[in-house]
Amino acid sequence: AVGMVADFSFIYPLFLEEFYSYTGDLDFIKEKLYVADGIFEYYSRFENEDCLLDNIKYVEHIPCENYDAILIDWPGNKRDGYDFKKAKEGVSTTVNGYYYGFLKSTAKLYTLAGDEEKSRFYSQKAQKVGESINAKCYNKQTGLYLDTLDSEHSALHASIIQGFHGLIPPNGFAPIVEQIKEKRLCCGVYFAFYVIGLLYRIGEYD
Repeated sequence: AVGMVADFSFIYPLFLEEFYSYTGDLDFIKEKLYVADGIFEYYSRFENEDCLLDNIKYVEHIPCENYDAILIDWPGNKRDGYDFKKAKEGVSTTVNGYYYGFLKSTAKLYTLAGDEEKSRFYSQKAQKVGESINAKCYNKQTGLYLDTLDSEHSALHASIIQGFHGLIPPNGFAPIVEQIKEKRLCCGVYFAFYVIGLLYRIGEYD
């Protein structure tokens, strides 16, 4: 996953969680967790002073110098007007939401594997990232997350991924639910999974 796009790299431990939920094969989880460590080692170099990933670039195994290191959604016209240029060159709220989920999931897996030291490390890192997302990337007036630190736009994607991974927005979920009702599934098929998943998690079944 490393050397592709950050969005996809960060869902690796979620696949391990899903696999374990079906099989209970803890030995397999222990065997494959080193990959999550490698993903963290690669992307953590882009952390700023707030523990948010900033200006992610390819620095190893570069497939093409013109490739974007983040995706948000595909095709591009399914990004709900996301401030993509600023996201590529700065702090993308959506990508950091994926990062937050990656850290939480990796901490949970290390607990299952019996490594409390590593679990605590990833859990504490996740807490810092979550706090920074809420402090730096949230618009308290609208109750929505901004696309980037310096953007005034709030695409559907920016808010959805935070809640999907369990980050509680300061003003609650009501403004985000209203945005979903207004915009519906203004995203690609892949990201629709996160929209529906968030609604299920917060009990918005209608």
